[in-house]
Amino acid sequence: MNTKFLTQFFFLEVAALSQAVESGLGQLREMGILAQTTEAEARRILQENGGNVQAAVNRILGMDL
Repeated sequence: MNTKFLTQFFFLEVAALSQAVESGLGQLREMGILAQTTEAEARRILQENGGNVQAAVNRILGMDL
């Protein structure tokens, strides 16, 4: 694989994660979950979970056993 391809792939992955996190924040807001934490903390949790909203909800609500 060449460097240009890897660079493009990296940026596409970062853009996809960013979009998933923003979408997830909207979903958490709609569900009222952001009342349980800060937006910055919710964003961090979503990033750590690849934008997975259910995993973020479980973590925010302390259900990630």
